[in-house]
Amino acid sequence: MRIVAIYGSGPIAAYAISLRLIEFAILPAWGQGNAAATLVGQNLGVGYPAYAAGMIVIQALNGAGDTKTPSIMNFICFWIVQIPVSYWLATTVGLGPNGVFTAIVLSES
Repeated sequence: MRIVAIYGSGPIAAYAISLRLIEFAILPAWGQGNAAATLVGQNLGVGYPAYAAGMIVIQALNGAGDTKTPSIMNFICFWIVQIPVSYWLATTVGLGPNGVFTAIVLSES
């Protein structure tokens, strides 16, 4: 800022505005990164790194205005993969709760 100040108030204003625009663009990504770090840090295991990455992708698509793709992805991951595989692994295969947790990891990945 001190170097820019040599050139007067116009460049100082432009510099301040450009910093605010950069921060405005970076803050959503920073928030997503913090959310992912929190999820992974608190829940390390049971597929949470994949879940965090999926959340970032879903929110990126939502932010771009595409709500159809995340809806389809959620429908497939949860209703087509997670629920049937959970039931199958827990009951038919006999893994019980571990089968449910394994299905969550599979569907999130």
